[in-house]
Amino acid sequence: MGALPEVQEVKGDNFLDRIKINLIEAGDRVNKTNHLLIEQLRKFLDSKAYLESKRITEVIREVQALALQVRDNPPGMVIFLLLEDKPFLELVMDRPLFTSPKKVEMADNRYEVGNQEAITAEQYARLYNQPFIDVQELKNRIRTLLQSASQVTLKQVTDIFPVEKGLAEVVAYYSIAAKDKKSVINDDIQEQILIANTQTEKYFAITFLSAGDLL
Repeated sequence: MGALPEVQEVKGDNFLDRIKINLIEAGDRVNKTNHLLIEQLRKFLDSKAYLESKRITEVIREVQALALQVRDNPPGMVIFLLLEDKPFLELVMDRPLFTSPKKVEMADNRYEVGNQEAITAEQYARLYNQPFIDVQELKNRIRTLLQSASQVTLKQVTDIFPVEKGLAEVVAYYSIAAKDKKSVINDDIQEQILIANTQTEKYFAITFLSAGDLL
């Protein structure tokens, strides 16, 4: 087999013998390239840090020069810092402790089987054609009122923006309050609001738990 021309041709090529040396040389070139890139990056960062430090020093000297100019005649009531709103601090110890949810009381009532044939097509249509509640629009209403008050209640919101899509709209307000940590649902205060459904033309009043500080 060693006398075959194909084998002799492979033996004549010294690529396999030099593959180890070639790999070492290629790795050395890669290392030199990496060192060169690292050196250039370090010079760039040093130059950037130097320029930033130089600019900071210039600004400090400008402030000192201006301070010396008005040393004998300082400005009067000048507002150097103005906050658009009160700062909000949220500390760890301010968070409420865990409270277990209230137990649902189940009444032992007996229910009779309903008659499906007695339900009309119109009643089926009302079941599936529920009004669309735009949650973002409700949030915009709350933000509008919070521009002139530190907090608003659900009753105040519904007095200015009357409910037009029935109880589902009120439930959407409660959903917004439940998802916001700053909102409070007070179990001890009950309020009454007027609910309207423009689609069914029904109007009724309900008593509900007060939801305040809506955001």
